[in-house]
Amino acid sequence: MKYTFALVIGEAIGLRCFKRMCHMKNMTIKFVISSDKKYDIAVKSLCKRYEIKFFKKEISFNKNLSCDYLISIFSNLIIKEKYLKMFKFGCFNFHPAILPFYPGVNPISGMIFNGEKNIGVTLHKMTKKIDGGNIILLKKAKITQDYYLIQCMEKIEKLTLNILDNFILMIKNNKKLKEQFNDSKKKKKFPKTIPNNG
Repeated sequence: MKYTFALVIGEAIGLRCFKRMCHMKNMTIKFVISSDKKYDIAVKSLCKRYEIKFFKKEISFNKNLSCDYLISIFSNLIIKEKYLKMFKFGCFNFHPAILPFYPGVNPISGMIFNGEKNIGVTLHKMTKKIDGGNIILLKKAKITQDYYLIQCMEKIEKLTLNILDNFILMIKNNKKLKEQFNDSKKKKKFPKTIPNNG
């Protein structure tokens, strides 16, 4: 069975995931929303090459755009609950941190700030509560106290691509997605801005 996808992408990692998905078989990317101005031109160019509809952040969702899956990758675009219901098999978000401990913005610097021994990426279902949907996949990588943000981002990128490959394989093989409760009461405190000027 060939599945249809919509992508909402931000940051360089989102663009790399999009490039990777363009080469995957048994799937069609119906449209892409770029939520990061820095990458609009690159995303639009890739969409043109593969004949995929391209939209900027200000898109208005409509029924003509419904498809099987929506995947959001490191995007800051908040999608209204009524639009989440347009997608047959659900909407999923790649979050650059370990949930439920680090939801919201600047979670990578938050993990560093709190002296965590692991960083990670979480794939979770999208709900009206930001970063609050059930967890589908979670990958971690070890870090030490002397890691800088850029080193962490390199590990985050590898984890994200690994989760993407696993997720798409699960979909292609019609595997039932196991969900783990995302308990927001376990949220840790961390600065919502990057401390000490980075």
